Amino acid sequence: MKTNPCKLPLWIFWRGRKKASKALLALALLLVSSISYAAAIKVVVPSDVYQDYLLFLAGRDPAAIQDFSGTHSRRDVVEVVLFSQALRLGGWQGPIYFSEVDSYQRTMRLLSHGDVVASATTMFTSDISAHPSLLQTQPVVEQGEFEVGLYLKNSSPMLKQSSLTLDQIKALKVVSNKQWSVDWSTLEILGFNQRMHTTKWQSQVKMVDVGRADALLAPFQASEEMSLQAFGVTLKPLSGIKLGLQDSRRFVISRSAVDNRRVFLALEKGLTELKRRGVITQAYQQSGFLQSKVADWQLITP
Repeated sequence: MKTNPCKLPLWIFWRGRKKASKALLALALLLVSSISYAAAIKVVVPSDVYQDYLLFLAGRDPAAIQDFSGTHSRRDVVEVVLFSQALRLGGWQGPIYFSEVDSYQRTMRLLSHGDVVASATTMFTSDISAHPSLLQTQPVVEQGEFEVGLYLKNSSPMLKQSSLTLDQIKALKVVSNKQWSVDWSTLEILGFNQRMHTTKWQSQVKMVDVGRADALLAPFQASEEMSLQAFGVTLKPLSGIKLGLQDSRRFVISRSAVDNRRVFLALEKGLTELKRRGVITQAYQQSGFLQSKVADWQLITP
C-alpha cells in the first residue's frame, strides 16, 4: 500500500536521523511547511469594504458576531462576516487572508486565474455564470430581494421636491459601472438615457459629489435617513422611488485555485445552516439592505 509521506509522523523521519541525509531532513521540513500553508486561504474583497469591515469588527471574532447593526454596517460588510461564519460552520478551520482590490475587473481577473480562492462579498448570478472558470454557491440574496435607491448629493435640491414625475427621475445623469451588468442593463432598460461609466466605486461617489453626475445606485443603509457615508461624502436616497435589480447574488469560488472544492463544500454547508437559523435575513435587515422604511415606495423594475 502506498503511503502519502505528508501524513507520516515526524518521528519516522527523525528516527533514522543518524543515517538520513540532510536532503531528506530538508524535504521533511518542506512537507510540513506545505501542509501548514495549505490550511490557509486567500480571498478577495474591495478595499473600502475591508476597511469598514475592520472598523465594524472592532477587534471582535467574526464567528462570534450575533448583532449586525452598527455605524459601519452595510450590505457588503456584513457579507464578509457571513462568509467567515459560513466557512467556520462548514468545517473550515484554517486562516483566511484578505486581498484588497479597488476594481470589479481586477476581482474577476484574480478569481479567473486562481490567484484567490473566493470572493468574500457576493456577486450577481448572471455575472458569475458568464465565466466558466468560476463556481457559485447557493443564493445568498434571492431573486427579487435586491432593491436600491437613487442616491444624490446631500445638498441636491431634488431631495426636497415631493412631486417628481417618473420622466423627471429618468432624466437624471446616473453614474454606474458597465462591468456591473445587472445595474447597467437595469438603467438602460428602464430608460435612464444619461448613463455615465466609471470603473471604481470611489469615482462614482466623487462624481456625484462634484456635480458631474446627479445620482448613483446604492443599497439602502441602516442610518436614520438611510444616508450613505463614503470617502468623506454624504449621499441621500431620492424619496419614494426604488429600483429592483432582477437577479440573485451568490459567493464565488475559483475553479483553478488550490482547495477550491473544500472551500465550496464548506460554504455550502455553512450557508445552509445560517439560512436555517435566520442569520442571513437578520444580517441584511440590521445592515439596512432589507429596508422596511421603503416598503411603500414605488418599485420600478425592468
